[in-house]
Amino acid sequence: MRLLTINIHSHGSDFEPELYHQKMKALAAFMKEEEIDAAAIQECSEEEDRPVVSGPLPMHWVPVGPDSRVREDNCALVLAEELQGLQQEYWWTWTGAKLGYGKYNEGLAIFSRRPVTGADSFYISGVRDFSNWKTRKALAACTADGPAFLSVHMGWWNDPEENFRGQMERLQKALRERKLRPQDGSDSFLMGDFNSPAAIRGEGRDMVLDLGWRDSYEDAEIKDSGITVPGNIDGWRDGEHTGMRLDYIWTAKRHRVLQSKVVLNGISGPVLSDHFGVLAVIE
Repeated sequence: MRLLTINIHSHGSDFEPELYHQKMKALAAFMKEEEIDAAAIQECSEEEDRPVVSGPLPMHWVPVGPDSRVREDNCALVLAEELQGLQQEYWWTWTGAKLGYGKYNEGLAIFSRRPVTGADSFYISGVRDFSNWKTRKALAACTADGPAFLSVHMGWWNDPEENFRGQMERLQKALRERKLRPQDGSDSFLMGDFNSPAAIRGEGRDMVLDLGWRDSYEDAEIKDSGITVPGNIDGWRDGEHTGMRLDYIWTAKRHRVLQSKVVLNGISGPVLSDHFGVLAVIE
């Protein structure tokens, strides 16, 4: 199984429609070339003032609820259209989470080659105000007779209002209710931008390990530096942290991880975001 996670930063302060569509086309081509079985995408956004799509959606759209909808320039929708054009079959789901840059609904997406039998999203932040950029959600997709895939974008460990510990505790509670934690014996993959540098002990990464999740990077038989953020980005502009591993693929069970590889970094695939992606090959 080949899993991908990337914070795609699809709509940002530097958003340009033409470059955006080129980016999604490149991501679809990469997923085809690398035969990605499941992808978790963060900051997968849409413009709030665009019309809602009224007709049928491409491939296999799985809504997270009866009121689920996507707008015309939705990141996941554009990616689904590109994948369909490449004759790649995926089930996909998306949820919005918060308002970014005053006009973008920043969300989460999951794409799976395995049929998705159900999708759900839930808050992991104490804040539930769409206009507050610190609001956070998680997205879950369950597959038929297979694993569950989870996409998250966590806050910072030391945030005075919305810290990582509180969000991780809420996430664990929600996953316990859905029987998707390591302790439940489930086969779940928790993927995303954790805003927790792997080199810092006693904070976010160690907390996730203590909760029973396994870091696929550490388990990998073949691995590279793991660095997914080489320079300063929003939220990390103090100059003290560069060359960070912030993006993870966690496994609920012990798996043989053949490889963990940084991708979409200009070496393995084009650079598409201020984060590189992570590809894990799991037996």
